[in-house]
Amino acid sequence: MPFHKLDVYRKAYDLSLILHRKTLCFPKLEQYELASQVRRSSKSICANIAEGMGRQASPKDVVSYLRNSLGSCDETRIWLEYPAIWAISSRMSLLRCTTAIVKLEEC
Repeated sequence: MPFHKLDVYRKAYDLSLILHRKTLCFPKLEQYELASQVRRSSKSICANIAEGMGRQASPKDVVSYLRNSLGSCDETRIWLEYPAIWAISSRMSLLRCTTAIVKLEEC
């Protein structure tokens, strides 16, 4: 099955777009730290799904990339739970962390 038809891929892709847009509003200081980490790790979720599904000739490779995708999902969750992001979010309404975490859990 092509990766772009997988529900998990579509949800991960949608999440990465939401997080990308929201983190662009972070203060300049956070653009190169937390915002960048959130953007990169969330994009890595769907990138690993796509790459893994492209290697279907090797089931071990598919599983390996899907595991990497889970790791990226956990990394994104950590960045979203990081106290500095919560502080920024609550003070400036930049990111609805609970919505993003729910979307991660749907993946």
